[in-house]
Amino acid sequence: MPDWQQIQVLYQTSTKSVREIGRDHSVSDTAIRKKATKDKWTRPTPPPELDEREPIIEAKEAAIEVKVQPASLPGAVAPPLFDEKSICTG
Repeated sequence: MPDWQQIQVLYQTSTKSVREIGRDHSVSDTAIRKKATKDKWTRPTPPPELDEREPIIEAKEAAIEVKVQPASLPGAVAPPLFDEKSICTG
């Protein structure tokens, strides 16, 4: 039988994952989550240095403008610098 008091203390004070707590106490993480929800247990907020999620980048910060000259691409043909009609009529 699991020691739910010890699991609750770890759940509410430890930075261990719920899976790790479950593994250490031979209880599934699902069972711990259900018990925690039912009994309204709360998890500690990890300090910023332990929060390994990637920061969200604002769309305008992520937008990069790239200008490529057509002739710089392999096999590309540069547009004419002048109009043939202007030379013939000019």
